[in-house]
Amino acid sequence: MKYKPFQARYQKSITLVILLLLGFSISQSSDAKIVFMSDREGNIPHIYVMEDNGSNVCRITDPAFYDNRPHWFPDGKRVVFERDLSRGDGTNFNAEFVIVDLKPREEYHFMKNHRTDRFPRISPDGKQIAFYSNRLKDWHIHVADLESGAETAITAGHRDLGFPSYMNWSPDGKQLVYLHKENDVGDQIWIMNADGSRPSRLSHPVGGGINRVLKYLPSWSPSGQFIMYSEVTLTPNFEKVGPTRLVFQNVSTRRTNVHNFPRDYAINNGCWINDRIVLLAIKAGVGEPEANWEIYRYDLTSRKLTNLTKHPEDDTRPDWISGTLAVFPLDKLTIRWAHLKQPD
Repeated sequence: MKYKPFQARYQKSITLVILLLLGFSISQSSDAKIVFMSDREGNIPHIYVMEDNGSNVCRITDPAFYDNRPHWFPDGKRVVFERDLSRGDGTNFNAEFVIVDLKPREEYHFMKNHRTDRFPRISPDGKQIAFYSNRLKDWHIHVADLESGAETAITAGHRDLGFPSYMNWSPDGKQLVYLHKENDVGDQIWIMNADGSRPSRLSHPVGGGINRVLKYLPSWSPSGQFIMYSEVTLTPNFEKVGPTRLVFQNVSTRRTNVHNFPRDYAINNGCWINDRIVLLAIKAGVGEPEANWEIYRYDLTSRKLTNLTKHPEDDTRPDWISGTLAVFPLDKLTIRWAHLKQPD
């Protein structure tokens, strides 16, 4: 079966003219560049956008669902995210990838998902989506064409290497970097071609003895020169050893530049703004009752951290895009959920 999300017809939502006639207001944000996940409106996380300085925060998804892991389309007009149709009760997780078009504010479903699909990432040309899934009764990274619906488990050919997950595209779309749980040395950062060929380890295995080194969510710099990931060392009793490390690794030379953060900091995801500035999701003061996840801007040169969100509830999973966006507050706009018709 093929899926044609951008060729199929779907029902249009209420037009801007009608909204204005009804007296609804529209908030324009000229610099809304960060999309992120937050549970600031209750225990269920939703997807929000905000400007680079943390202002003009606006929810863009329906409050009835558990939405996670947002990612910009390269055109800056759409966001893809992962939705748990079980509404986050933890009893029957059922994943679905959803696209929200920000300006007309339409949500629609664009491919036939498997309940184990995770972590959608759109290619730099906007034509493909990468994700990982247990569709084949084993976890693999998949790539699907957004126009034809053709889908391939690109890591199926090297399944003996370990468990692949959490991928990100190179800026030119020719490669993917991903987290790989190797059978013998644990978490490592790997690179492969976009078709799954030529997989190779980028990170250096760390000899920790009985301790375990955990790595998190690699991300490719805009120039393609560096890959960022964080890592921590844990004892067999899951006690943290030493600082939290943010690693910047040169793709060509394999050399690393390590930035150490306090031991009570947790960093589990982030993205690049440019080759000098990154966004990070950080929990400062791990173990303290009031500690929560916040989104920070981090300057690699000055090593200055700037807290952008400053909210008592968790804010995490930031993704950044350049360009000008129009943001329509969800509570000011009626949405008609549009399921695309799938060809037989």
